Amino acid sequence: MIEYIIIVALIAIAAIAAYGFFGNTHPGQHGTDVRKAADASANTTKQQGEIDNKLNSYTGNVSE
Repeated sequence: MIEYIIIVALIAIAAIAAYGFFGNTHPGQHGTDVRKAADASANTTKQQGEIDNKLNSYTGNVSE
């Protein structure tokens, strides 16, 4: 029974070490992804605003 406790303890220590090693890498990468998504959303909104602006000044050359 003691050997199972030792194995669980070793796995827990390895998991903590792996999290400590890789845990510092992930937040920096996540921030880059968020920035890219925000830029894409801003560009789409800007393009939509330009289209709306062009349509607002359209007077229509339709004869009635």
